[in-house]
Amino acid sequence: MREGFEFESQAYEVRRPTE
Repeated sequence: MREGFEFESQAYEVRRPTE
């Protein structure tokens, strides 16, 4: 897995919250 995947996942939730 790419490093920082957890970080990206968190940022992804913030940048693109579940609609």
